[in-house]
Parts: sequence; structure tokens; C-alpha cells
Amino acid sequence: MSPERDLYVLTPCGPDHPSVELWSGRRLPFEPSGWLRLLRAELRVAVSQLEDDGESLLHALYASEQRDACDAENILFYNVGSTCFSASTRRGLRFERTCELPKSPRGMVEGATHYHRYWLAPRGGEFISWQTSRTTASWEAPTLPLTGTTKPATVWLAVKRGTRVLHHEAREPIGRFGLRLRVGVPSVATARAITLVKPILDGVISAFHTHDGSTETEVVKRLATQTDADEAELTEHLRSSRFGVLGRRRLLHLRGSSIQWNPADDHCVACELLIQGSDGWSISGDLFEVVARQ
Repeated sequence: MSPERDLYVLTPCGPDHPSVELWSGRRLPFEPSGWLRLLRAELRVAVSQLEDDGESLLHALYASEQRDACDAENILFYNVGSTCFSASTRRGLRFERTCELPKSPRGMVEGATHYHRYWLAPRGGEFISWQTSRTTASWEAPTLPLTGTTKPATVWLAVKRGTRVLHHEAREPIGRFGLRLRVGVPSVATARAITLVKPILDGVISAFHTHDGSTETEVVKRLATQTDADEAELTEHLRSSRFGVLGRRRLLHLRGSSIQWNPADDHCVACELLIQGSDGWSISGDLFEVVARQ
């Protein structure tokens, strides 16, 4: 075994092993080089073999004892490459992040500090590391058609305008949380969870923050070019703390001639996104506090 290969171990799916597992000495970045590029290539081949059977969806787990801020959906999906998940995410996906790192296999020069696991699970399944402590908010919102090019602003505005039930208004911003998301897709359209999860997560999580007012005038002008809302409505939504259960923060930054969203998605440790038939496009879901399963 080469020195590079000793830095990670990949166990592909097989008849006696119905999941893809990866142990690595480094976290997979968006643009890897060296042995991490080789790791990504092998991982892409392995996960592309997973294909849902009409009753299942892709369940993914990222584990590391490192507790720095990072987005689990980026590490598990976007840093790997969305295309290789197409066959396993037609009807949805589920992912979670935990600090409970499985023991690394023999043969690694250094102990693994990062772990990925991918497998097919029932649509009605549960998270394996987390359970719901308390549902904080529920909502239902019609939306414009959703595609891989949908901007978070579209989702954010839909949730802000949607019908919401606040089960518990936290005095302090909640910490770790989970999401169960349902995307209604009309019969004449198609959608894959893997292409929607990033803009939907950014938009939904942002909808439960309050913007701190930074560069508000210019932010609102740029938001108006991405949505059908006028500046007065956008200003009201950004300032409102009524549903700001995730806290006040600098939610939007100016970036070039556009804007960049900055929600606390690193605190989202469990998420399920289901694709389901509907009369029209919609987004509904629940935001909940979590506790670790014992």
C-alpha cells in the first residue's frame, strides 16, 4: 500500500456491506489536491453505485471529533460532487453530523479524524445520532419552481410569506437543531434532492434569523432584483424578530454585485429533505431542537 493510500480507507458497498464508508486523516475540501483528489475520485465511484429502489432514500453521516464550524451538507455532498448522488436522491435525502467518531480500520498510518458513511434507508426512517427534543417552528409555503439554479432568496422569501406555526419561541437562540423538509413538486415537473438541498437549506435557515442591519439599504436593493418583493416588504422581513429563533446575525454580505447569505447552517446537525407529488410547487417543514441518542 502506498503512503498516500495509507491516509484513508474506503470501504465500498457490496453484498455483505450495504453502505459506503470512508475514514480519512483530513477533511475533504471543495477543491482537493494530492491524495485527497484520489480519495474523492474513489468515493465518487463508490457512492454512484447506490440507487434507490422507489421506497428508499440516501442517508449520509459525517463524523469528526473536531468541533469547528463546518457545513455537513457541503462535506458529504458538494465537496464530493453532486452528480454521483443522482441515482440515490431522486426521492429525497437525509444527513447528519456527529462528534462520535467510529474506530478507524487497521492499515492507516495515522488514526482517522474524519468519517463518511452513505447508505440507502427507508423514507420513513429516523436519524441515528439525534432525536427531536422540541419542535420550534412549522411552516407551509407555496413557492416558485425550484431548480439547481434557484437562489436562497427565493426560498427565504417563500418561507417568510408562508403559513407558520411557532410551537416554542426561544428566549435565547437555539443551538444545535434539525430540519425535516418537504418539497412539493407538480406531476409535470421533476426535481432531485441533491440539486435542491443547498439553496433550500440556506433559504430556510436564513428565514429564522434576524439580519443585524449591516449595509441594509444596499442589501435590500440587491434582494429586490432576485425576488418579486418590493423594498418595503424585504426590509420588514429582514428586520422582523418574530420568527428569529436562530438569532440575530449579519445574515447577508455584499459580494461583488450580488449578495452572500450567512445562515448558521453549521448548527444544523440533522436534516431530511423529501420530494413528494403536489398540485404545485411548495416547501413545508419543521425546525426542531435535538438531543443525542443514547
